[in-house]
Amino acid sequence: MAKSCSTSPETHKDMLQTVLNLAKENPDAEPVKEVLSSKPEDIKLKMLKDTGAVVVYQVDVGGSTFVMKKLKKERMCDEKEREKFASETKHLIRVQSLIPQLMPSVYCWSDKNSCMAIEDISLFRSLDSNLKSGDVSRTTFTQVAETVARMHKATNAITEPELLQELEQEFQVNAETVGHFASGILRMSLDHLKQPGPLEDAAVRFLTSGQTKSAVETIVDDARNKKQALLHGRLIGKTVLFKDEQIRLSEEASFFVGPYAFDVGRLLAQYLSSYYEHMLTEENNDWHRQIMYLMIDAAKDTMDSYQAAMGDALQNQQDFISDVAAYAGLELVRRSLNSIREESKALEVLQSGIRLFNARKRIPDSGRLVVIALTLTL
Repeated sequence: MAKSCSTSPETHKDMLQTVLNLAKENPDAEPVKEVLSSKPEDIKLKMLKDTGAVVVYQVDVGGSTFVMKKLKKERMCDEKEREKFASETKHLIRVQSLIPQLMPSVYCWSDKNSCMAIEDISLFRSLDSNLKSGDVSRTTFTQVAETVARMHKATNAITEPELLQELEQEFQVNAETVGHFASGILRMSLDHLKQPGPLEDAAVRFLTSGQTKSAVETIVDDARNKKQALLHGRLIGKTVLFKDEQIRLSEEASFFVGPYAFDVGRLLAQYLSSYYEHMLTEENNDWHRQIMYLMIDAAKDTMDSYQAAMGDALQNQQDFISDVAAYAGLELVRRSLNSIREESKALEVLQSGIRLFNARKRIPDSGRLVVIALTLTL
């Protein structure tokens, strides 16, 4: 039976009532149960985000904090929206059960009210913001690569084939993630480019090339057959989070079973893109050069640390390198047209992505992959 819709805006009062209802449904859940012994005025709410479909609040009560995510009132009557929220909640709980301390912990949830209480990671900083500020050390890149490998190794097809078959069915809803990613890049509108020039010329040639389209179709078809591990699916700078020595991957994921290289390639592209942004900055001073060289180390360490951590679970190194180059190349193309404002920087990132993508079958090892990606266009 469909729920009735409300068109009134979400308020603190609505969220407070949701928190109270969730605590009553889960009276033993830490730290949510603190709500039951607190006065309403002692429960402090702070809105963190409104995605249009979901509102996210920080709840401070009894000296503890947690985060509430709730489907907005006007979306509650949409069965598909409710199913999507419930599915994402169950996926997060499933991953948490398999790989503890990888994602924010889910304390409790309610399918009836389309809400969940999760670990507060608002004090964590994203990899993206750390790279922009330079507040990152070389050991960080090894830790991130090993974290990704921990997820992949725990669910890989070599040692956990039965588990992976179960996960493929559970996460079937996201099975076309690679296809959506790749086709989205090919359909990318170039209308937002400021004026005709080298960036537009290079982008149009690559995106409209029959050879590119054919290669992307092959990669997508290949990805459907590479059931290697459960992937995060949105592994970019904004979804890798840090605090002190702790690392979490954001719950804003698109979990699916696919090729290791999809996660690794998109993560690698974060460092490659950051390299060009610092190298081509007009005030190219010692600080920018320091970060630029650190990004070279980041790219190398990511590949070396990930491969070492995966061990025997990574059986075909050459195939893996080729796939990483393909996905990193496509992600760089996407970034060059969507995220980078300065045309000179965008052009170098675009050219780097095209080089990697076109050379993917001819790269013998991870060291050469990094060299090709970081070669300036003459």
